[in-house]
Amino acid sequence: MKRNRRKQIFYHPLTVEIDKEGGPCKNYAEGKALKAIVWPASSKLQIAQYGNEVNRIQNVKVEGKYSVVHDEKLGIEIYQIGEIQLKENDGIRIHARERPDYRIISIKPYQSLLLEVKKL
Repeated sequence: MKRNRRKQIFYHPLTVEIDKEGGPCKNYAEGKALKAIVWPASSKLQIAQYGNEVNRIQNVKVEGKYSVVHDEKLGIEIYQIGEIQLKENDGIRIHARERPDYRIISIKPYQSLLLEVKKL
């Protein structure tokens, strides 16, 4: 990755708790720093896939080696980079100061992890 294009983003895992009335309440945990390159979605495939929503989509290429872990309980793939475990629907903070401003909608396991994130 080119050093001048890298920026620090923060990953916020999604936690689902039960509120007083018994309904699910989604919150994001404390953020953990990652280095990544961020650019807007603009390929023909992404335009065909997301349509008018493409303006709210960003691509994020995460720096670092990863491993894939299958969670039997949830039935999903978890991508682990060091101590950070990335999965879909977790939050990413790119521009905001405290809370995540994007949600992971897709993880593509290429040589580096490529995330597609959507504005919250």
